[in-house]
Amino acid sequence: MGLFKSGDELVELGYSCIKQGDFSKALNSFEKAKEKLMREGSSQDINVIDVMTKLLRINFNIDNPTTYKEAESALKLLGDTEIKLGVNNVKSSDISNECMIKSQELISLSIPKTTSQYLEQRSKELQDVAMKYQTTIGNNILFIPEIFKKTHLTGISRGLNLYAESQENLAEATVWSDPKKAAEYYQNAANYRKQAGDLNKEVENQNKVRQYSKAVRCWICNREITGEDIHFFPMASDITPLQRKRQIQSPLPSKHETENVIYACRACHQAISKKADEIAIHYHNIAIEQMNRIQADLQKQINDLVKAINRIR
Repeated sequence: MGLFKSGDELVELGYSCIKQGDFSKALNSFEKAKEKLMREGSSQDINVIDVMTKLLRINFNIDNPTTYKEAESALKLLGDTEIKLGVNNVKSSDISNECMIKSQELISLSIPKTTSQYLEQRSKELQDVAMKYQTTIGNNILFIPEIFKKTHLTGISRGLNLYAESQENLAEATVWSDPKKAAEYYQNAANYRKQAGDLNKEVENQNKVRQYSKAVRCWICNREITGEDIHFFPMASDITPLQRKRQIQSPLPSKHETENVIYACRACHQAISKKADEIAIHYHNIAIEQMNRIQADLQKQINDLVKAINRIR
């Protein structure tokens, strides 16, 4: 190729750079090619070149749903036309579907987890996206992760992970009103994570199942309560042998089997914590007053000393 490349040469260079994994140079080549081909009145399909630029831009803003929507719109103009993507020829319609689903996924994931209402909305939308991955793409490999991240991810596996996250969101939306139901949602999530081969997340979910399904009796008020670190809390204490032997007519524990730890329902725990805070603030204020008084006395002594020195001079 000469120093000044034609539009056709820039297109070939762009495809070559994609194969080599140099996506920045490939994008630059296709952008320049589009400008030149339009000026040259080339017979090359400008829509195809436009698709390549929009697909390559995804790599540089991979978590932005807008980039996927722009690529989807460009791809739709090509119908079922095959385009070169790396070493493969793929249907434009297939990549268009993937971009559509991915943009919906990113929009769903952007919903905040700040309230139960948002969590429920997030859960519903993620379930819808998960179903689309599994029914539309199925066992086929997702093109974009494969090209840009060298990740072999199927529609089925991506769907399983999104189903799991959907159940996790439902659990967190439910735990304040029904911790046992929340534990069931986390069990569902653990099952999905297991199918997807995500062992770490599966273990995390199982830990949540145990945490949210654990039931105890409050040592202080005798209330039976479910949901550790949500509706009841372990509290360090000093349990005598006599107290440890004491039998209460309840199948639920009010203390740890071996450690000096009692269980307190949230109401009792918060009452004790708030009273402790009040006491701490009270003594803190007393200490500050005493320090201010001492500081004032010291300043007075310093001032008197300065005046005495000045008189001597």
